[in-house]
Amino acid sequence: MSATHLASTEVCPGQAFRCGNAYGLQFHPEVDESIIAGWCRRARVDDAVVREFREVREAYQAASRKILQNFLGML
Repeated sequence: MSATHLASTEVCPGQAFRCGNAYGLQFHPEVDESIIAGWCRRARVDDAVVREFREVREAYQAASRKILQNFLGML
């Protein structure tokens, strides 16, 4: 059985896929600013990622909601 490609970005061509009734994601639709800040603290990296997320937060969260709503609609 082969996987069906579902989503990509310029940086990562394999963001989402399906194989039969199993789905795989290479991103975190549940992420918010506090989660990213925690990841940065634990990795001891600059919080520039948090600042970048603030710039795209609304679009990211809207896309994440749509993905999760569509997934739940299949159940």
